[in-house]
Amino acid sequence: MQKTIYGPATRRRGCIHHRRMAFTILELMVAISIIAVLMSLIAPALMNAREQARRTQCMNNLRQIGIGLHGFHSAQRRFPDGNIPNRLWTFQSQILPYLDRTDLFDRIDYNFSDYCFFYGAGMAPPDDPRPVAVSVFACPSDDNAGRICETYAVTHGRHSLTSYLGVSGSNPESHDGVFYSGSRVRMDSIRDGTSNTLMVGERGIPSDLELGWLMCAGGEMPDYSGNMDNLLSTRDGISRGSDDGSHNNHFWSHHRDQLGFALADGSVRTLSEAISHPVLTALSTVNSSDHARF
Repeated sequence: MQKTIYGPATRRRGCIHHRRMAFTILELMVAISIIAVLMSLIAPALMNAREQARRTQCMNNLRQIGIGLHGFHSAQRRFPDGNIPNRLWTFQSQILPYLDRTDLFDRIDYNFSDYCFFYGAGMAPPDDPRPVAVSVFACPSDDNAGRICETYAVTHGRHSLTSYLGVSGSNPESHDGVFYSGSRVRMDSIRDGTSNTLMVGERGIPSDLELGWLMCAGGEMPDYSGNMDNLLSTRDGISRGSDDGSHNNHFWSHHRDQLGFALADGSVRTLSEAISHPVLTALSTVNSSDHARF
């Protein structure tokens, strides 16, 4: 007897059942809905993980800067000038050899007899150190990190930027922090204790790129103290900011609710935006009557 072949259909208990070869519209919509729900649950977790990674990298940058500052202190028995008076080279530029950037440091002549704004005149562009971005000075959550300011290229040169500014003290004129123009603070002059004194903190780079210059910074005229450029006081506290230029006068971070600081002992800590102003002021000075402690 010849065997009957039913093809795509199968015989079961006297009936022929055809196999379905595709989803129905309803099943496809259900599958898409489930995938959408799963993605809505996974996406925030991925974003949080990425932000946590960026926050960790930012704190590591501050830690490396702190190590660089301690390397400078070990060699010179003092911390560097906040910026060098009448030259305006920054403390950030002075610690480059301790951040494995001797190649960049060697391009700077600190004996140049004029403001560093005019250093690049007559120099081949590849030899100018001022527009070279240095990753350790850039917060990974800052979209302006790595950009170069060319607004004053003709008169002041091109400049890379930094997300991390030196703490000058309770206000720009007080000179009671670790860094100010011509500071040269020694470890033994930090009477509040190095573990209770803020040294470097975060501030977002403004979108116009006109402040936060890394190598060569003057800040407010006419004294070129470095204020709001590579140095910043705690006069105006810390709070949530934006890079539109309206928050250049206080420390703030792209990381939600907290911002990082390097302390004078080389450690790093985060501060909440809710910190009281008197405590913040005491932490920003080297010899405070309040002696605030972590």
